[in-house]
Amino acid sequence: MLRGDPGGHTAYRSLIEERPPAHELPKVNADAVRMILYTSGTTGRPKGVLHSHNSLHALICQIREHWMVEPGDRFLVPSPIAHIGGSIYAFECPLLLGTAAVLMDRWDPKLRYDSCAPSAAPMSPGRHRFWNSCSTRRGGPELGFPT
Repeated sequence: MLRGDPGGHTAYRSLIEERPPAHELPKVNADAVRMILYTSGTTGRPKGVLHSHNSLHALICQIREHWMVEPGDRFLVPSPIAHIGGSIYAFECPLLLGTAAVLMDRWDPKLRYDSCAPSAAPMSPGRHRFWNSCSTRRGGPELGFPT
C-alpha cells in the first residue's frame, strides 16, 4: 500500500472507491515496479530488490515449465509469505497457474509429513535449510520423504 501522493501509480483509495465494470481492467505497465522485497543482509547491508510485473511473470513461467506445473497441482509452502518463496508459491502460482497452496504456520519436518502427506501436496519448494532438516536428527530419514 502506498501512502501519500501516488505519482504515476494508482492510489489505493481510488481502487476501492471507483468501481469500473468487471470487464474493464486497469492498464498496467509491465515494466513498472510491482513489489519491493528486502534481502536479509547476510552478505552485507539489506537491500530493496525491485521486481516488475515482467520479472515476476518470467519467474512464474520458469516454475511452470521446469516443474511441469498443471492447474490443480498443490504446493506445500513452508516459507513465510513475506519471503519471495512464500509469496510466489502462496499467491502468484495459485493466481496465475491455478495451483493450490498449503501454508505451514511454522516449519517442522515431522509436521510437514504428518499433516500434509506428499500425495496431498507433492510439490514442496523451499530453501535448503528446510530440506536439510528432514534428514537430520530432528526429522530423521525414517520420515520417508520421496526424492
